Amino acid sequence: MSEKSFGIDLGTSTSIISYIQDGRPVAIADPISKTPIVPSIVGLTRRDQLVIGQAALDEALPGQTIREAKRSVGSNEVFQLGEHRLSAIEISSLILRKMKQVADSTLGVDLQEAVITVPAYFDDIPRRATEQAAIAAGIKPLRLISEPVAAALSYGIDRLNQEGILLVFDFGGGTLDVTILEMFSGVLEVKTTDGDKELGGKDIDEAIISHVANKVGFPVPEKRSASWEPVKVAVERAKKALSSAVSHDIYLPSIESGNSINDWDTTISTEELDQVVEPIIEKALNKIDSALKKGGISKGQITNLLLVGGTCWMPSVRKAVQDYIGLEAESGVDPDMAVSLGAAISAGLKMGDIDSESSVVLQDASTYRLGTSAVSEVGSQYMLMFSELMPANSPIPFVRTQRYHMMRLDQDEVNIDVLQDRSGEAVFAEQAIATGASGVIKDIPPSTTDEPRAVDIELRFDESQIIRVTGKVVGIDKSVTIQLNSDVTHANPLDTMNTDTSIEVLWESSPLATRNSSIIKRAERLISEGHEKAEMIEARLSSLKNSIAENNPDSTQEAREQLTSLLADI
Repeated sequence: MSEKSFGIDLGTSTSIISYIQDGRPVAIADPISKTPIVPSIVGLTRRDQLVIGQAALDEALPGQTIREAKRSVGSNEVFQLGEHRLSAIEISSLILRKMKQVADSTLGVDLQEAVITVPAYFDDIPRRATEQAAIAAGIKPLRLISEPVAAALSYGIDRLNQEGILLVFDFGGGTLDVTILEMFSGVLEVKTTDGDKELGGKDIDEAIISHVANKVGFPVPEKRSASWEPVKVAVERAKKALSSAVSHDIYLPSIESGNSINDWDTTISTEELDQVVEPIIEKALNKIDSALKKGGISKGQITNLLLVGGTCWMPSVRKAVQDYIGLEAESGVDPDMAVSLGAAISAGLKMGDIDSESSVVLQDASTYRLGTSAVSEVGSQYMLMFSELMPANSPIPFVRTQRYHMMRLDQDEVNIDVLQDRSGEAVFAEQAIATGASGVIKDIPPSTTDEPRAVDIELRFDESQIIRVTGKVVGIDKSVTIQLNSDVTHANPLDTMNTDTSIEVLWESSPLATRNSSIIKRAERLISEGHEKAEMIEARLSSLKNSIAENNPDSTQEAREQLTSLLADI
């Protein structure tokens, strides 16, 4: 068990770890960069080493960085860094391992468990994938908490006596969530959620890149090419600058795009930026409208507006949302920090570091309807219908058992599929989405009565919003517990990660780790103290850990000597 309560905001663009100190959430600064905001980036150096966070921006080879992989978590997409092939789970695991190191080196603890945030609109597959990434990073997930709900916790902990309806607009680097909660007597009760897991600051950046490319008259560079990264960085810088300036100059020499290399030299104004992002903001406002309709709530009932996520720093976004709701956003809440701080609060409530009797209470709710497919007679035809097991916005954890009957007396097999209805209007099974959770009960003996056998289906939906379903034939010992299909997501990433890829995960398990632990701890202490040669120490320490992970005594000895020599000079 961890000595302290930790919460991790595993973001698309950036990640932050916080902990509870004296009953209050505190963000932890990376000892290298001196800021709690760690870029969610993995890069490859010229020494063929993987680096994470700010080091990936500073040290990675041109075109050898992976950004914004969170959108692909749970999919089969593979990212290439040199000879390394990485799944999104593996990338998330490396980032989580970095966050663990931030906590361990700064606080001198061994972080073993934490609450981890996910977009509210993540379904079962990416949620399970996030759990797997955490476990591979050496972190037991205390729970997965939806990002806007975590933000609401960080807001509500200081407003225990406030009552009203809170709308949380969480517009991050890669996802958008709109969650509406009721506040009363220190309780935060989720009423409804809507969103888009493929709408965020990433899309704004790419729209600006297209606009800039059109202005200079050259094609957009290929993503993850050597020229993509400087263009991406320049656009991010321009976007931030235009929050307070009326225009911003962009000059990028030797950008390769299409079949030529050219200098990009132009200026972008606030007016241009607003025009570029207007269609994206319109999509985001539509999600607010959808959430209000799903919850049966009018704009006039909203009493408090909370804007979180890095994209909400943009003046045009803030103004559009405030105008749409007709309220000023709450002040005193950092859009970047709120989610991580709220995750730490959730961990503190679970671990007892925050008194649950006198603090905020959270009642979370499901995002989607869940059900199964069932054959029903419609008119004179038998049709495969969507049979609801859990309504949308149900309080969670949720448990329900529903009884169904087989079609025939001699039916010897029953298939159970768990379906998700995002629209809230599915009638037929084909209108819902397969979650990947399915199972079959086989070798069922014929019914001994004049009625077909019954099957009880129990759905459990835990506080991390992960599905577990059990089907049992009534009266006999025939049942199945349904888990996510093994082919929907990866097995434990450690089973597929090669040694180079998993340096940040595996070096401690090497037989060579113990005999080098003293010098490693000394180096890590100097890094955490912010020594003036911290970056050089970090580079040589990384080489040592890489050699240890490979179980290579010769290269380990060489790397140890280089690190020892550096520390001796210090």
